[in-house]
Amino acid sequence: MTPFSSLCVDFFGNSMVTSGLTFISGFITAVIAEPFQKWISRPQLTLSFDHEKVGCGYGAISLTPEANPLEGEKSYYFRVQVTNSSRFTAKNCRPYLVRIERKYEDGSRLLLHSDHMALNWAFSIPEPRDIPPGIPYNFDVFRICTNEDRLHPMTHEQATIWTNTLSEQGNYIFTVQVASDNTKVETQTVEVFWPGSFTEYQKQLNVRLRSNSKPVPSLPPTET
Repeated sequence: MTPFSSLCVDFFGNSMVTSGLTFISGFITAVIAEPFQKWISRPQLTLSFDHEKVGCGYGAISLTPEANPLEGEKSYYFRVQVTNSSRFTAKNCRPYLVRIERKYEDGSRLLLHSDHMALNWAFSIPEPRDIPPGIPYNFDVFRICTNEDRLHPMTHEQATIWTNTLSEQGNYIFTVQVASDNTKVETQTVEVFWPGSFTEYQKQLNVRLRSNSKPVPSLPPTET
């Protein structure tokens, strides 16, 4: 082999090795680095429901009294709070009702509903919403009101069977989820004892509020 031929072999050989290493490096970057970057930059959503928090308007609340002077209706909205604890915005967040169960004294449960149905954001409608870091949002799970003695899920569509299945006295468990385009689905349960009527629930609520050491706003009695 002449010196010239040897030089050509070395040149093309090294060029092929360099090209191969460049290809492998690019492949590793595409397969590993990009997914890893997405993983470390994904938002972190947290759902919470606190039975002890009662208040009006926005904020970290579980239920909110609502008065309609035109119809004489009074309602309490049970809400779950969504918080983004990361440094990145959670895109197109959507709350869903996933399951409703009735819980008996022996611990057994009766499944009343099992399907994803869109829930309303507090004071709004069931539409996708971006959640920035550190900004809490609330969504409605269900309500109770003076005009109907039952639990009323705050879904965009209503199942006719709920009129009967959610009116009986007992313990009920609502399972909700929040989905987002760039983070994993988060789940929360809300358990409530329904005494069978709005009046009875308000009596129990007032007793609990009076026994609570934390300062909370008093609730006016239901007009008769």
